[in-house]
Amino acid sequence: IWHLNNTLGAQQLEATYITNGISWRADYVLTLARTDTALDIAGWVTMDNQSGATYENARLKLVAGDVNIAPPQVADKGMRERALAMSAPAPEMAREETFAEYHLYTIPRRTTIKQNQSKQVALLSGAGVQCEKRYEFRGMVDFYSNRFPPMKDQHVDVFLKFQNTEANHLGIPVPAGIMRIYQEDSEGMLQFAGEDRVDHTPKDEEIRLRMGKAFDVVADRIQMDFAQISDRVCEAEFEITVRNHKGQDVVVDIVEPMPADWKILSKSHDFVKKDAHTAIFSVPVPKDGKVAVTYRVQVQY
Repeated sequence: IWHLNNTLGAQQLEATYITNGISWRADYVLTLARTDTALDIAGWVTMDNQSGATYENARLKLVAGDVNIAPPQVADKGMRERALAMSAPAPEMAREETFAEYHLYTIPRRTTIKQNQSKQVALLSGAGVQCEKRYEFRGMVDFYSNRFPPMKDQHVDVFLKFQNTEANHLGIPVPAGIMRIYQEDSEGMLQFAGEDRVDHTPKDEEIRLRMGKAFDVVADRIQMDFAQISDRVCEAEFEITVRNHKGQDVVVDIVEPMPADWKILSKSHDFVKKDAHTAIFSVPVPKDGKVAVTYRVQVQY
């Protein structure tokens, strides 16, 4: 309740303030083609109003980013981004622009947000986005400094990645949220195929989602030899067998996180040194077939 005293004639007053209890969260629905090479994406915003007031015919702007707020004000960082499943996309998308070190999304139509109400509005969309499914079998740093028993029937991880570029029918700064992936079955019905949370992603960057573990692609890891050469030097030899029970060929990335200073002494397949601590063997595995990768590495701590 404000009491105002005005002796200078008619005045126009604007009040700006920060309120607790109102937040928004971003969520995305991805429809993946059966070929695993393209997808459609629909992004939504869910407003949650617990502020104690109703906002009639409000002009809505959303700030995406990690906005710092000093205590003892709200514990959340500005407006929080979370996730919730959405329905079909609306015809008008939000208008996006840069703002300070964040991104500002202006909803094109005014909207009423009632107290204790959750409301969904369309944020972004993209059709025909080219993507790629990748299979990954990842090791651990501890494998190279100790003896380990055989690890059998390990299901490999499945990832979906695509470029957030205008040339790829997207190219929009994407607020953090959960991306849920759906794909048609043999009868044309959409089935849930996995989900992952993404961080704030600028345009022209890659989006990489962990879908889950492959049912039909499994691997065994056997430590064939381990030798303590000195107090600071170890050698380890591994055999990794990947079995593909799917109806098509796949490529599995065997990702080995190497500790300290490492050198591969012998190998059955070529590898790529991704960085100072990562070796990747990209191995084609035929349908209903298997491939064994062996290598010996020396690690100096």
